[in-house]
Amino acid sequence: MEFEKITENVENISLLADTPAMTSTELKAEFDKGNKTIKTKFNKLVDDLNEMDLPSFVEVEEWEES
Repeated sequence: MEFEKITENVENISLLADTPAMTSTELKAEFDKGNKTIKTKFNKLVDDLNEMDLPSFVEVEEWEES
């Protein structure tokens, strides 16, 4: 299984003009775009890791506090 890197530009806000000529709805969508990309990729990674059944590959020992 190969994990996917985030290759999309998620720094889209810094590319906007200092005074954007956008509606408030369009501006909100721009602010959400990078976050949605990160969220989608992160959730896919979590799903892929969960499918791997990692506890069966890793020996877990009980940790005792001293």
